[in-house]
Amino acid sequence: MALIKSRPELIRNAMKAYIEGIHYYKTHRAESLAILAKYLKTSDAEVLTEIYDDIGLRLTAEKPFPTLRGIGIMLRELSATNPKAAAARPEDFVDLTFIKELTSSGFIDRLYKTTPLVAKRDDDRSVPGPAVVKAKSLIAAEKPKANTAAVESSSSTPGEGLREHIVSAAIR
Repeated sequence: MALIKSRPELIRNAMKAYIEGIHYYKTHRAESLAILAKYLKTSDAEVLTEIYDDIGLRLTAEKPFPTLRGIGIMLRELSATNPKAAAARPEDFVDLTFIKELTSSGFIDRLYKTTPLVAKRDDDRSVPGPAVVKAKSLIAAEKPKANTAAVESSSSTPGEGLREHIVSAAIR
């Protein structure tokens, strides 16, 4: 609790990063499956897909509010090795200030309303979405400036079709 009071911006930013990580996982299937494969040390597509779908999509909430029931379960488990956990109250471990703030400000909802970079066609092939098309036209329309770098790359991922990534950064 002392850290929350002394450095609220740190906690707020950590919560934003956590929520953005959930968003990335839920909206970047191919990349998330590759990350799962790396850290679970398996290439079994069926296992990876089941984990991604069941845990990532179904069980991981877009708005990760902790539950007192869930904290109570963890405290019961901990009480087997730590007697203090048996006497602890779940309410003493929860501060909903930051998740409520990020929810009410619209931060989370805005993440899920962004235009996808890659859209699916009816024939299940990936095509650049409106954000990519707009970015490409903006890059093509601008004359290169000395302090601007634009990088465009394409990579093909099995089963995902062509994905395009456009990075435009100002160098200061």
